[in-house]
Amino acid sequence: MTTAQASRVRRLAFPIAVAVVVVVAAGVAALVATGGSGDLDPDSGDRSGSRAVAQILGRHGVAVTRTSDPGRAAQARGTVVVVHPGLLSAGTLRRATDGASRVVLVGPGQSELDAVAPGVRTAGSGEARTLPPGCAAPDAQAGPARAGGQLYGVRGDVRADVCFRPADADDAGSLVQLDGAQDAGNATLVVLGQADVLRNAYLADDANAALALRVLGHDPDLVWLVPDPARTADAGPQSLTDLLPPWFDWVVLEVLVASVLALLWRGRRLGPVVREPLPVVVRAGETLHGRARLYRRARATDRAAATLRTAVLRRLARRLAVPPEAAPDAVAVRVAETTGRDVGDVRRVLLGGAPRDERELVRLADELDSVERAVTAGGGRGEDRG
Repeated sequence: MTTAQASRVRRLAFPIAVAVVVVVAAGVAALVATGGSGDLDPDSGDRSGSRAVAQILGRHGVAVTRTSDPGRAAQARGTVVVVHPGLLSAGTLRRATDGASRVVLVGPGQSELDAVAPGVRTAGSGEARTLPPGCAAPDAQAGPARAGGQLYGVRGDVRADVCFRPADADDAGSLVQLDGAQDAGNATLVVLGQADVLRNAYLADDANAALALRVLGHDPDLVWLVPDPARTADAGPQSLTDLLPPWFDWVVLEVLVASVLALLWRGRRLGPVVREPLPVVVRAGETLHGRARLYRRARATDRAAATLRTAVLRRLARRLAVPPEAAPDAVAVRVAETTGRDVGDVRRVLLGGAPRDERELVRLADELDSVERAVTAGGGRGEDRG
């Protein structure tokens, strides 16, 4: 390989490395976005996922469609399963389940029940354990299954099957079914408080699989709604950005970062600072007059007075041999001792307040000049005093 070829390879190494990183990151983001690793997700094979239930339903002729779009669930005419319904607003949950013939809510709170089934109420929680059905609902007759978790009851004279009741809660259980929809339109409503019967980790225990199949397998089509936490509010009409995949924003951000790094890498760098002589020499008197005109134009009498006092204090400190670390008040005291003036009057001139207008500024300049002349005439240098 020639020197020119080696140089060209070195120049291309960084852009190629950045491109590889962007491609790999985009691939990982896409896999994470579509991998289905969430709780009660029918695409997830984790212990908390529900892929096993979806596969069993598929073998029995039920087509399971996983979605995170409440609008897609609203188009279903069979069974709609909503897990984590608390992530949806009341209006969105009502619209997502309005057209279904059978609605299964997994672990809803009272606000979600008020939106879909006002006749059902929450009734605390119970310890997870295996219990017999204890009710007449046909779907619950698979046998003893995992119960407990969130418990539910019914209000007033609402007729419903309350199943899997703990011994200490006769009027509440972990599964409530309302048929013919006294409380939920024309749909059959099932409220399931123990989500473990749908999770992969517990599906093989007791009659959990049979219970899940009976509750979810009534219709040939089942829409499994897994709400997206990033879209919890009521959704309006879809825009073009809503149609983009969820990992698109991350890819754009990575491309922007890579572009900025490439610009910094290939950008022109500034050299060392070079001293250059001034094109002209400005006399001190002209600088003084120029600054004075700027102060006057800005009406900065306080700034001009501070500049005058600072200059006088420095000259007096050197003349009277006041240590550099001494406070300005020490200079005023030494001036009063040297000139015999009143200490309060000297402090007013050297350390007083700012003048309010140009007339007071001129008067202050005269007083400062008078103090400095008095020190020069009466004291000499402080180190010569015996």
